[in-house]
Amino acid sequence: MSDLSAVFRPRAIAVVGASDDPVKIGGRPLAFLLRHGYTGRVYPVNPSRSTVQGLPAFPSVAAIPGEVDLAVVVVPAERVLEALEAAAAKGIRAAIVFSSGFAEVGRAGREAQARLRALAERTGLRIIGPNC
Repeated sequence: MSDLSAVFRPRAIAVVGASDDPVKIGGRPLAFLLRHGYTGRVYPVNPSRSTVQGLPAFPSVAAIPGEVDLAVVVVPAERVLEALEAAAAKGIRAAIVFSSGFAEVGRAGREAQARLRALAERTGLRIIGPNC
């Protein structure tokens, strides 16, 4: 798999912070994947639910069986680093972060965003977002 194929042609996607409500930010990516015919495997990650939008849910990224190419991360800013660490530990190669509370909110957010960059540099995880 080439460096960006995990983003553009993922065979399996984990939606971290997946919501059963397709209108909420945590539910939208999953609903769009299901509605628009994504043919790969989709793994909702939600520690509070056994199913999300009709799919079996997993309590953590580590609990997902098999390989995952892309993580779509839709959790609050204070949980993004943890989610990305888990993705990197699982061997996920790319992540898209839908979360606010980073560089756009000032110094603390810029520092948090710098930690995401450091994680990317340390692990090789390709990260799209936040603030893109």
